[in-house]
Amino acid sequence: MRELEISVASYTLRLRFDNNDAPSGTVVRQPDGVEARFNTTDCLLNLMEGMVGQRAWQTHREQIISALREVICICA
Repeated sequence: MRELEISVASYTLRLRFDNNDAPSGTVVRQPDGVEARFNTTDCLLNLMEGMVGQRAWQTHREQIISALREVICICA
């Protein structure tokens, strides 16, 4: 299981990936503990945008995708 922590605006997103083959797993938003499951890269990106808000997502999108590329393949 791989894990990644990304800080965006006032949130920290903790990602836990189920395996090395597919980008599936869980994302948890701290400090409130909102949790969601994802099973595709597009789903993960949409969940993260919803968790941090559209304005913060637009500001930090490239930073987030760069961090994710170290863990999973992102073609966007």
